[in-house]
Amino acid sequence: MTGAFGKLAYAACDLGLAPVPVGGPDGKRPLIKGYHRAIVTLGNVEKLQAKFGDENIALLCDASDLAVVDIDDAGLLDAMRRRFGDTPLICQTASRGWHLYYRSHPLAKPTDLRSSDGIDVEVKASRNIVLIPPSVSPVTGRQYEFVEGALDQTTLAQLPEFRAEALHAGRSKAERVVIEKGRRNEWLFRQCLRSAPACDDFDALLDVAITRNDECAPPMTEAEVREVARSAWNYEVQGKNWVGSSGRVVLSKELVHERARLYPGNPFVLEMKLRIEHSARVQRGEAFRLCRRSMAACQTLPGWTESNYRSAIDSLRANGLLRVVRSKPRQPIEFSFGSPQSQAAIHPSTTGGPV
Repeated sequence: MTGAFGKLAYAACDLGLAPVPVGGPDGKRPLIKGYHRAIVTLGNVEKLQAKFGDENIALLCDASDLAVVDIDDAGLLDAMRRRFGDTPLICQTASRGWHLYYRSHPLAKPTDLRSSDGIDVEVKASRNIVLIPPSVSPVTGRQYEFVEGALDQTTLAQLPEFRAEALHAGRSKAERVVIEKGRRNEWLFRQCLRSAPACDDFDALLDVAITRNDECAPPMTEAEVREVARSAWNYEVQGKNWVGSSGRVVLSKELVHERARLYPGNPFVLEMKLRIEHSARVQRGEAFRLCRRSMAACQTLPGWTESNYRSAIDSLRANGLLRVVRSKPRQPIEFSFGSPQSQAAIHPSTTGGPV
């Protein structure tokens, strides 16, 4: 048990906190389904440490009686300390932002100050989770670190109560009415789209939607929240979720087929075709198979021969745009998409199956 959860989960429970094992590509994804209901306690922590001991650790805010101001813009630290009050417990995040810890307040609720105040700050409360040291970001390789105070009984007892009135300190009353009572459905839908890529399944996204619904005044009904989350999840699994992306260009199959006739063997025509057919599968973590003989026989791309496919596939692999995921003798090789920045040598011994 070399990870943060293995090192600290038992001690966190002993302090009356509710730890959550987290991991995934960004190191932040809850690894327990329904984590806000299946709370980790001294009664079950050892079993979970055995299973998730190498993972990162987060705290469930409401069950830990915490509210945390999550500051992504490092330059806002002093301003947020003035706004929400000083605290003896401050953490520097792996992205070099800050977490300010407070004892929870009945009116503390998850709030995204990006949309309301235009600043890179969120308030973590209720069913939110917040990563704690010694968690490490797999993206930056950096570790979360307490720069003031420590996670101990003395510091926790000294935490000031969260200033709920500071949530709206940067907004006028008129602005609050528009945000809180208007366009709730649209706002929650966009929050779900933004969170969907990090969710393993619909239930995980629904947990996010229920949590973010606490920011609405009044909150939407459970049926309304479920409907919004379901709609966002459908966008995600269909490969139509572009929120947070750098932008997309929509290409029709007809256009790709037209280019295929003009440029047989062109690797980028094949890549466009593969992305149209397989992007949703890849987003779900699945690979896809390629067999040049079958594609030529079925005229997957009009006018292409087996030789055209061989040339295009070899070029895409050489440039890192296709990666071999799995190869078995006498079976089509399974691929995933790559990028030119992640080129890897493909040795003949790894390509035993037909392409």
